[in-house]
Amino acid sequence: MWKHLWTHVDNIVFEFDDHLQPSAKLPEFVSFVHHTLMQCTRPNLKKFSLCIFGVKFDHELLDEWLQCVFKKKLEFLKLDLIVDDYCYPEWFYHNPSLVKMEINVNNSWWYDGHTVSWTSLTSLQLSFVQISDEQITILLSGCPVLETLVLIETLIISSLNIKSPSLKTLKIVNMEENGSRKWFDIDAPYLKELEIIKTNQTWLSVPRFQFRNVSSLVYANLDYTPKSFEDDINIAWPGVAAKLLKSVKHVVGYLSASKD
Repeated sequence: MWKHLWTHVDNIVFEFDDHLQPSAKLPEFVSFVHHTLMQCTRPNLKKFSLCIFGVKFDHELLDEWLQCVFKKKLEFLKLDLIVDDYCYPEWFYHNPSLVKMEINVNNSWWYDGHTVSWTSLTSLQLSFVQISDEQITILLSGCPVLETLVLIETLIISSLNIKSPSLKTLKIVNMEENGSRKWFDIDAPYLKELEIIKTNQTWLSVPRFQFRNVSSLVYANLDYTPKSFEDDINIAWPGVAAKLLKSVKHVVGYLSASKD
């Protein structure tokens, strides 16, 4: 019975990791994924997750797979693609059915300024993505109903100017300071919840955050210690907290500073 039922599943997950599987198994994996997608008869998919780590991969075939799931009114897309030099096609940035998306591309340029139209997207998570201030602004302008934005170890970007009244939650994880990013500006007058978190990575140097306008904030969790503050934590952190509190009206959450 399963021989026929599997073609109707609405949640499809594939993963290939060269640390766990020998590269010689890749053709078998590719054949299985391709056969599964071509045989899937559902007109809509709830979730498609594809994880490919550390192997050379046919970019045209990857395009074909994504086109296939996009045609099935996909709602949740999760991509962990450690694939050399893959360029997302222009049509990837135009999808009316996507509600949630999680992208991990291993410190590469994932978005190069294409016009974006994700009209149903409410949740976006970008991990290890290189994206500039201008690009993130264009990207967000194409997500009119986006409610949640999560940035995990993103590169290049040094400010967020969020004017959309729908975006209520922002989470920033392991934002690293570098030569061009000593400060990170946040201007988000409609934001309700803000989390800035540094996980247990003692080597990570975090930029100083400036809050331009977060006047609608009701919850804030600042759980990190900028490396440049460590010698003077008692003086620096009250200053950061004071600046944040001065710019808001209704905070009922908490601010916490963790010292590694």
